[in-house]
Amino acid sequence: MSRYILLILSIIFCFIGVKMLMYKTGDHDHDFIFKIMGIIIFLPFFLLLLSALRITN
Repeated sequence: MSRYILLILSIIFCFIGVKMLMYKTGDHDHDFIFKIMGIIIFLPFFLLLLSALRITN
């Protein structure tokens, strides 16, 4: 059961991270900060997603 909760949680946060990576405001400073925040959110939860799917150990 906890594996499925981790899977759903990681999918949600991966989508949030990708959305922040793709978001364009037109202001270069805000875009840069959104991209950094998107990477910080996306990478750990992507690794958690791979772990929940048992692709990595």
